[in-house]
Amino acid sequence: MPECYWFLSFAAKESKTEVEFIEKIETILLSAVKRRMVSDVPLGAFLSGGIDSSLVVAMMATVSDFPVKTFSIGYKDEHFDELKYARMVAEKYSTDHHEFIVAPDAIGILPEIVWSYGEPFSDSSQIPTYYVAKMTRQKVTVALSGDGGDEAFGGYGLARAHYMGYYYRKYLPSYLGNTLLPSVADALVTMAGKRGRGLISKIKTLTEYGKGEFCDTFYLLMDVFGFELRDSLYTAEFKHQLSGHTPIDPLKKCISDADGTNEVDKWLYIDIKNYLPNDILTKVDVATMMNSLEARSPFLDYQLLEYAARIPSKLKLKFGIQKYLLKKLAEKLIPHDIIYRPKQGFSIPLRSWIMDNFKLLIEAILFSDRALKRGYFKVDFVRRLAEEHSSGKHDHSQRIWALL
Repeated sequence: MPECYWFLSFAAKESKTEVEFIEKIETILLSAVKRRMVSDVPLGAFLSGGIDSSLVVAMMATVSDFPVKTFSIGYKDEHFDELKYARMVAEKYSTDHHEFIVAPDAIGILPEIVWSYGEPFSDSSQIPTYYVAKMTRQKVTVALSGDGGDEAFGGYGLARAHYMGYYYRKYLPSYLGNTLLPSVADALVTMAGKRGRGLISKIKTLTEYGKGEFCDTFYLLMDVFGFELRDSLYTAEFKHQLSGHTPIDPLKKCISDADGTNEVDKWLYIDIKNYLPNDILTKVDVATMMNSLEARSPFLDYQLLEYAARIPSKLKLKFGIQKYLLKKLAEKLIPHDIIYRPKQGFSIPLRSWIMDNFKLLIEAILFSDRALKRGYFKVDFVRRLAEEHSSGKHDHSQRIWALL
């Protein structure tokens, strides 16, 4: 019978000053980087232009006798392109820098990528990850990455949502927080229509996370297809085959195991146990192995993860700032413009690609005889998603990609 030999506990917390925490993080991370630089083959690093990979490259450069080889991916669409930030780090540390522009015709590699995963996998960043791995392998055999920094130190918006939700519950009377404000937020979203939803949507999100204690349904708030859309999407036969199974079922044990003392710690544990291995690391592992490249992640050093788990969550997201402590550490090592810009994520211009370049593929795959005979999804509903996206009425890019 398999047994868990290591458990990441968030129960015990250390009491230190902010400066002491930052110094300790720097010491452990530097040691983790050094250990992963031990190699008898050429070595480099992925450099996205974000905080985590930039910190790794900065530390590699401080202990390396030769210029670090760095590799970055970009797009013609400036809203998704982060090359200018990667170049800032490359220039600061005089790295041997290499770049590749991913174009919409990257769809040609999709069949090979899908086959290599061997299972449904709908993270669209699998495409740029493949290309950065392919480019990197032309120069080195091992590459360090920044994976794990977001999960360990609170880099995602949902961690901040739980942080803000805690203060929402703490300072608002129960009736106001649980009943009145959520009703007002729902009404405002309806009234706002398609425009002017930015601030209103944030208020609604706050009420969702603030009106109740941590529960498993929070995970569905980030789901591509929530319960209501799944009900519209699935055929009666497919619903019967599922026999009541829901997307929450595989998460229930993970949720019950989380020993954090607050919602932020519980969420970080769930991300580390679920999103990190089942999405991020799966994506990187397949993409690198397709190209005979080995990826190493200093932020996933067990000593760093254990230490991060002992840091109070109120410091990780101080003032609601995601990865607050890492950003304070980064101030000593990387350009300020990189640290405090909006988080972008390693993504592709999926909305425009689906509207402009993927139309024929969508028709050929989603509405093929082979797909329809499977009987999983209602064809009229899938057709409606495609038409609403094509007309610009709704952004269904993530849903269409998942179905594809």
